[in-house]
Amino acid sequence: MSDSIFLQLSADAGIAATIIFTVNYLFGILISTSYQRATLYQKLPKALKSISIYNWHNWTAYIALSIVLLHPVLLLFDPATKFSFVNIVFPIHAPTQRLYVALGTISMFAIVLVILTTQKAIKNRLGFRAWKNIHLISYATGLLFIIHGIVMDPELKNRPVDYLDAEKLASEACFLILLAAVYFRVRYVIKKRQTSKFYKLRISKVISETTDAKTFVLEIPENLKNVFNYIPGQFIQLELTVNGDEYKRAYSLSSSPFTDDGLYFTIKRVKDGIVSNFLNDTITPGDELLVLPPSGNFFKEYSLIAPTHFVFFAGGSGITPIYSIIKSLLHQQPDSHISLIYANRDLDSIIFQRELELLEASYQERLTITHVLSAASVGWSALTGRLDQDKIVQFMHKWKIMPVANTVYYVCGPSPFMELVEQELAYHKIQPSKIHLEKFISISNAEDLLKAGTGLEDIDTVGASLNAQLDGSNHKTSCKKDQILLDVLLANGINAPYSCREGICSSCKAKLVEGMVMMKKHTSLSDTDIKNDQILTCQAFPLSAKIRIDYDNLK
Repeated sequence: MSDSIFLQLSADAGIAATIIFTVNYLFGILISTSYQRATLYQKLPKALKSISIYNWHNWTAYIALSIVLLHPVLLLFDPATKFSFVNIVFPIHAPTQRLYVALGTISMFAIVLVILTTQKAIKNRLGFRAWKNIHLISYATGLLFIIHGIVMDPELKNRPVDYLDAEKLASEACFLILLAAVYFRVRYVIKKRQTSKFYKLRISKVISETTDAKTFVLEIPENLKNVFNYIPGQFIQLELTVNGDEYKRAYSLSSSPFTDDGLYFTIKRVKDGIVSNFLNDTITPGDELLVLPPSGNFFKEYSLIAPTHFVFFAGGSGITPIYSIIKSLLHQQPDSHISLIYANRDLDSIIFQRELELLEASYQERLTITHVLSAASVGWSALTGRLDQDKIVQFMHKWKIMPVANTVYYVCGPSPFMELVEQELAYHKIQPSKIHLEKFISISNAEDLLKAGTGLEDIDTVGASLNAQLDGSNHKTSCKKDQILLDVLLANGINAPYSCREGICSSCKAKLVEGMVMMKKHTSLSDTDIKNDQILTCQAFPLSAKIRIDYDNLK
């Protein structure tokens, strides 16, 4: 290495900037993808978690920018390099390695541009979309800056580069990490676009389950197999037109990715339900439906790792995702035991009755099913009457499913059914982390509104100012009293997260920091979510003159 301290300091500054920028880009990747709110981040020590990931991203950017600017300035203090300010700004006049110096100069200017445009005043003036496009330059800029560091000779001499030098190896490692991060980001965008659009799929089969429920089987073309990959217990969304009106509805999958070909979804008629009755009455094999790829997080994939006891409570059509999970567990986890309590109105309303009997007969040592009918049926000798606390306690003692480390609980059905089961499990000190819920709400009850916030006496408002914290930035706009918050944000070019827009998937969840809203539906919010002032922005409209929400900090 050169004896010149300034030349060495410049090289060291370049390496430091490379490493810090790589860390900065990784933070940026976390922010721009669904991993920004990953469970892993929530489990970090308080000392680390107390500092927002967006602050880490901003601070590392400013530190790296300062070092990038210092990197060429240090050369000016070394007479041996013969570098002047003009050489740095216009690298075509550089005394040596002009092309490589040009790479550094271009990347430096681009870095300055990207970071300057993150300033609030400039960002607001540009608009979200323009800022986002400029920000995308940073990926190419980072790679360009690292390449500059790799190909430059540390002593600014025209000679072959030693790519196995320790400093070069550090830069090369950063290049590979950043390249992998960019690849991941591109794949994420492609996947998100694929799963955010509806595909036309053909109905290959229709199965009558009960007098008021049918299972529809969707045929998946070979070129869409990856797009429609799913995990047990997920749901799909349909888009269809009935009598000239467009509807979107989400339905749980009853098929298992391990045992069934195609996607099975089961629909029970709902009184006055336009879509459920239309599908049951008119859809036949050969018809085509517009379908959004599967989503949802009812079932936790980590449950497949170790043998455990799975306890399922299903009410009515709430059996559909549970049936998917049970089939998958029986196939994938041979050492597990499964207990199912299935509540229905009467014998004729039991969906998958024959299939469940066959499964129980085939897996006698692993699967136990108990039916509870609220109305007595001819030939029925098992339990009757509504599922209540006494019956739940009886089952828990019978199956020895009191709090045990390796037992998990899944509950799905109408809201009153789920509330009863959830309360009883909580009474028996079952950890909330062991209880997984999937709420079914009838569309006929769509006017069921949930208040989040306080001050109901001040709801007579003609509109509201809407302030949204998203990806470390503060977005301000206005919202009319009958407008959905998510719709307003998207209409103003704000890239707010969402998926189903039906109040089911919870992708649009945010924390209500100030003000008051009403939600048309709140299917995916738990009691804990509500206590933490979390709302579904795809279902919420304002009830106060000022609304402030935060997507970044849900706790």
